[in-house]
Amino acid sequence: MKINTSKGGEFETDLVFEIGADRSLLIRLTEETRPLSQVAADFEGLECVTCEDGREYEGFTDLRSVVRFGEGELQIRLYRKEG
Repeated sequence: MKINTSKGGEFETDLVFEIGADRSLLIRLTEETRPLSQVAADFEGLECVTCEDGREYEGFTDLRSVVRFGEGELQIRLYRKEG
């Protein structure tokens, strides 16, 4: 599945999940081999993430983590800004 970001990025993913308990958005990217700093720049301060199946996630602007798990697999955690 592909996602598109409000910064114009398009990414291949196999998981986009909103975690209600802590109001965060978890995204697992596949096929992403760029340095973590470049990926982080693409996700910091987003206004919206749109999935190709029509789901939209707005307001998750606070990037808290980018973790590499294997070749091309990253996990990104975004939170809603408070206030």
